[in-house]
Amino acid sequence: MVSRQSDSNRRPAEAHGETAKAQKILAEIVRLWPEDDHERNHEMYLRLLLGASGADADKAVREGEVLMAREPYNWQARATVALGQLRLGHHATALDAFKGIKAEESSPVGPLAVHAVALDANGWKEGAKGDARNLAAAPLLPEERALIAPLRSDRSQ
Repeated sequence: MVSRQSDSNRRPAEAHGETAKAQKILAEIVRLWPEDDHERNHEMYLRLLLGASGADADKAVREGEVLMAREPYNWQARATVALGQLRLGHHATALDAFKGIKAEESSPVGPLAVHAVALDANGWKEGAKGDARNLAAAPLLPEERALIAPLRSDRSQ
């Protein structure tokens, strides 16, 4: 039986870069506690990081927007919406997910990686590269690091 103890299992999985394991744990938590918006949002975010698109991305955007409306400064909800929009090919809308919020030193790094990718997709190349450089030593999931890898490896002048 899965319990809230599973949440404490998810965190070490994420800390060790085991995104697929963390997503499976969250999927079970969400199955047992579907009213937990934060866990559901986080599970959708991890699913998107693992490559989900299409209907899954559309659902993540819709549900993330509901959470954003309730909690305008929820970086994780914004990252879920933005990544979903990127997966759907809606680059401008992905960047819009971050409107009205400013990155600070305490901002979570995963959403900042998604923001960098959204900047790049909208032609803000230098800003995207700068953000990616700033995240070089950040504790990102492997999939988040993969998102910004092209921004870090592009050394064109």
